[in-house]
Amino acid sequence: MTGILIASKALVADGRLLSIGTANLDVRSFALNFEVNAFMYDADKAAEYRTLFEADLQACREFTVEEYRRRGHWQRFSEGVLRLFAPIM
Repeated sequence: MTGILIASKALVADGRLLSIGTANLDVRSFALNFEVNAFMYDADKAAEYRTLFEADLQACREFTVEEYRRRGHWQRFSEGVLRLFAPIM
């Protein structure tokens, strides 16, 4: 079985614009990657996705600066190694 990764994003703006797709909002995604987004001007769909987002927030927790600074040496090393591959990902 082949694995498939879909890294989709959703954006709700002004309560009436909804964008769903794979593009990050940066120059690299727009210029170099093959990304696609759909833009919908639909207040009902935008409200639906806002509700979903707010429900997701209930399952989240804040990752504080203090927690970040307390990362172990192995995690910091791993992050540094993986950062080398960022330009090709």
